[in-house]
Amino acid sequence: MRLHTVCTVHPDHILVSLYGEADMLTAPLLHQALVAALTHAEHRDVVADLCGIDFIDSTGAQPLIAADQTLHPQRRRLWLACLHTRTARLLHGIRLTDYFPVLPVTIPLPRCQPVGSGPVPRAGKSEGAYVDRPASGQLRSRAAAGTDNG
Repeated sequence: MRLHTVCTVHPDHILVSLYGEADMLTAPLLHQALVAALTHAEHRDVVADLCGIDFIDSTGAQPLIAADQTLHPQRRRLWLACLHTRTARLLHGIRLTDYFPVLPVTIPLPRCQPVGSGPVPRAGKSEGAYVDRPASGQLRSRAAAGTDNG
């Protein structure tokens, strides 16, 4: 399986939407996406949208933990969103259920999409996109650092 990431800039947070599997093979891509998000976060928190995660193990969770540890000294956090039953069970299995703050389901996320309805990467490639929302409200897409878009 592969991992696809989409980062979206919002006035009060950076949203990193994840699709696929977060494991030993895809952890470097997740790390790159989170580093890009942290670079653009400035004073904002970062939210990891896990709606599209089919699998996560302890190796795949390491980039999430590292991002939170980077934000913590700045009095910011990495928040998790869209913890459906399967994802919550996976996080419980790797003993991270209580580590991350979780956005209540009553807080809507602009890019939170059900599994299977998000962007579809090209077959056989791990991809990441960075979407910047400038003040004009228009979207501008750029490839995340170190990803293969060819």
